[in-house]
Amino acid sequence: LKDDLFFTFQIFLKVTADGEAANNATTAEQWMLQGRQNGSKAGVGEDEENNGVNGASSDSSAGKGSRQVKGAALILKQFHALLVKRFHHATRSRKDFLAQIVLPATFVLISLIFTLIVPPFGEYPSLTLTPWMYGQQFTFFSNERPFDPRMKHFADSLLNMPGLGTRCMQGELLGTLCNTSASEWEQADVSPVVQNILQSPEWNQRNPSPSCQCSTGKKLTMMPICPIGAGGLPPRQRVEATGDIMLDLTNRNISDYLVKTYPSLIRTSLKSKYWVNEQRYGGLSVGGQLPILDVDPKGIQNVFHQLGRMLNITGGLYCRLALRDIGTFLHFMESEFNVKVWYNNKGWHAMVAFMNVANNAILRAFLPSFAKPVEYGITAINHPLNLTKEQLSEVTVLTTSVDAVVAICVIFAMSFIPASFVLYLIQERVTKAKHLQFVSGVSPLVYWVANFFWDMMNYFLSTAMVVGIFIAFDKKCYTSPTNLPALIALLLLYGWSVTPMMYPMSYVFNIPSTAYVSLSCINLFIGINSSAITFILELFENNR
Repeated sequence: LKDDLFFTFQIFLKVTADGEAANNATTAEQWMLQGRQNGSKAGVGEDEENNGVNGASSDSSAGKGSRQVKGAALILKQFHALLVKRFHHATRSRKDFLAQIVLPATFVLISLIFTLIVPPFGEYPSLTLTPWMYGQQFTFFSNERPFDPRMKHFADSLLNMPGLGTRCMQGELLGTLCNTSASEWEQADVSPVVQNILQSPEWNQRNPSPSCQCSTGKKLTMMPICPIGAGGLPPRQRVEATGDIMLDLTNRNISDYLVKTYPSLIRTSLKSKYWVNEQRYGGLSVGGQLPILDVDPKGIQNVFHQLGRMLNITGGLYCRLALRDIGTFLHFMESEFNVKVWYNNKGWHAMVAFMNVANNAILRAFLPSFAKPVEYGITAINHPLNLTKEQLSEVTVLTTSVDAVVAICVIFAMSFIPASFVLYLIQERVTKAKHLQFVSGVSPLVYWVANFFWDMMNYFLSTAMVVGIFIAFDKKCYTSPTNLPALIALLLLYGWSVTPMMYPMSYVFNIPSTAYVSLSCINLFIGINSSAITFILELFENNR
């Protein structure tokens, strides 16, 4: 047992080796050698004189093979031994790894994920305006002059490939596939009852079908109640290459059909009480004639002549020429081959979308014969307007608020790291392990420097993970070439400054968990309040 104690004590003194410990080791070694020799004397029965001779010889050989460590070598050995001690403690403590490495990176990661969910303020993308932004729908077409070759050519340009708009143009993909061609025209079946109703002589071009009943003072209805046959016979229809259903309303009263079939269309598309899919947002009619007054140019000339005689006004040369050509002027005011665009104003972009469909049809109708219509088209894009001064100020405040929240989350994350460094120091002080190390010869300066060096290494690792997360999310306000060095410097200097402020607190607390919670709250209070005050004061930078 004495031999084991001797070698154990010798190893401990070697780790803490200083001058005083080396002398103590020599004295202890002499004492242990004397004990061994006393044991030998009892075993072999030697006399007192031989014991004295052996004792003298053991003293003369004491201290051989040992050396005293001093100066810089002693400091380095103590520093290395303290780092090895902290390394073994860190590998066995999962709580320290969670508080110093995992927790800060997790908070920063969650805060940056939420910044991706928040919609961008004021950064509205351009919007391509097409009828298909409202989904599949019923579109109608009417040719009021089907036998006119010009109107027939325009209708063919509208209905043939690539169809309506630019959805099925060559090289133009709007997120959906197009059919290779349109289907054949089909006529829906009509019941004999409806045919008999519509064959009645009471229907004419102005009122071609039974009327619907709307709300009255005695009875309120959500939608008009239309009898069977309202809107006339079902028009023929086909599926276009774009996937829409095209209705042929040629030689029909378009207004009568749209109004009287609207209730039935809405009832079939009613999906919820909060949102209704209209399914019919517009169409085109071509070949119409704008109505003008039915007057005779000769009559207008006679009126002006009589008015001049009454007022005793003699017209000059230019007045007589104007009256002579008034018939030609009225003739060219009458538009015979116009394109009318119908739209449902419940679709905010329906008017522009269907106007662009008409423009594409006009463009393809005037292409030369050798040109391919699928290669030509016009795309309508709505660019957002520039923000006003008030809107820009509001966007700036909102964007800065998001950045301030991210900054507070970073402070929240980094506040746990310095607080966790005190846990080990409190534990060593309470268990007297630090006192034992000081008694064994460890310098207080070496003790604190070694702990600070180890804590800074852990802090640098956490900082690297936080910076890596910012770079992965590509937050320009933190990772731009001018801001990234500042971010790294601020994080490193924060750990360099706040960690020594935490060390004196190890003498205030005796329970590590209490110290961790209290110091974390102190760091959060200082960091969040200072950031909030800075953010608020920046809002009044132009106010003295």
